[in-house]
Amino acid sequence: MDAKRVAQNIFDALGGNENIVSLVYCATRLRFVLNDDSIVDEHALAQISEVSGTFRTGGQYQIILGMGTVKEVHDELAPLIEQAQQNSETDSLNPVQRAVKVLSGLVGKD
Repeated sequence: MDAKRVAQNIFDALGGNENIVSLVYCATRLRFVLNDDSIVDEHALAQISEVSGTFRTGGQYQIILGMGTVKEVHDELAPLIEQAQQNSETDSLNPVQRAVKVLSGLVGKD
């Protein structure tokens, strides 16, 4: 299994950084909070052989991957979401705020 490919395909099918609010996982499933469930590309998700099924419950969109697979995909997917959220936060900053954020990031690194 190519966990990176699976993660990217799931990320894209869910609408990417514009739609994914949060991600957690359990033993067999990825659990997402989305801005808009209606834009999820169900057909694209069904084409991913590692995806055993999907459903919505309790305000979450869940993707069933199975034991073992779910952690590998989560570990590839989480940075995509974090990077997307960081980019979104940075896009909303004015030029001075962006400069301060960049400089503070440099100072905090070893």
